[in-house]
Amino acid sequence: MARSSISPFQFKGKMGLLTRHTVLVGLICIPFFVFLGAEVSSMRTIPRLLKGSNPSKIPRIVHFITLGDPPPEYMLAMVITTADRVEREGFEVKIWRDEDAENLVQRHRDPSVIQAWEYLKVGPEGTKYHRMASFIRPLILFTSGGLLLDADVVPCEGVEFMFDDPGMVSFPFKNPSCADEEVNVGAVSSPPGHRLMEMVLDYFVSLGPDINTLHYLNATGPVAFATATDNYLKEMGVDMPPIHEGFCFFDEIEKIDNWYKVVDLRFRPPSETSKIDQLYNVMFGSWRNDISTIDNDCVKDPTLVPGFVEWFCKPDIRSEETYAFHHHCGANSHMSEMQ
Repeated sequence: MARSSISPFQFKGKMGLLTRHTVLVGLICIPFFVFLGAEVSSMRTIPRLLKGSNPSKIPRIVHFITLGDPPPEYMLAMVITTADRVEREGFEVKIWRDEDAENLVQRHRDPSVIQAWEYLKVGPEGTKYHRMASFIRPLILFTSGGLLLDADVVPCEGVEFMFDDPGMVSFPFKNPSCADEEVNVGAVSSPPGHRLMEMVLDYFVSLGPDINTLHYLNATGPVAFATATDNYLKEMGVDMPPIHEGFCFFDEIEKIDNWYKVVDLRFRPPSETSKIDQLYNVMFGSWRNDISTIDNDCVKDPTLVPGFVEWFCKPDIRSEETYAFHHHCGANSHMSEMQ
């Protein structure tokens, strides 16, 4: 059950417990093939049989990243509330704090990755921690595998569906349109050692000091992730319009079980209605200059967050409304009744 109240002291205790939950799951390599067979209008044909880059199983661990010393308490409250929900499903949880991220970068022992991390640590205050969290995302998934959820993602109906296809990298959030030029990584699951995650990290590193001056979306955000994804698909021999240039590539790949699959990646396309609505992004928007949290009741009083999540996940309430956290958290009488 979600906690009725959370204090900063409970944050600290819970964080210590969850941070120790990291479990190395034994990996069993199994053959894996993905069938694709869509002939495209430009007369290109994606091969019906393409082998993915890593057929390993996905460890049953859910990662969260909360950087900053200290991080905003309302973000911690959201992470802890969500962590409780996925723990009740039987998943291990790892909450990555500043020290954890630093240790991971140093253990990776790649001088170029360490240098990029140093650039980010002195980056612009407004987006510094968002850039760092997005940078560390592919490194976590490459080294550990599992599911990584942003702090503002709510798993109303669980996360089991993100682990049901061994070897696949899953992107469950649809983008508003193809023209946004992004791969939405608010939630992403992956087996460890996947080539895509390595290529994403390599792309971030290739930006050099520009990683701090480019717009966040193009530095370590979803546009940069899309660029690396295009590079991965090209390496895998897939000839499709580039995502990062705004082309709608979904017309050229096959829909299987509510996912659009290509090689060992699966996506939800723009405007697609499907049965995989278990995850919702209530959107903090904290990296944006035009979004303010100063008047939000949950920001003022993080103990309201668990009640908001329980209220939001009611079948007749939940929605994909943009910035639901700002519009509703702490401002609805039903939430007050649940405290």
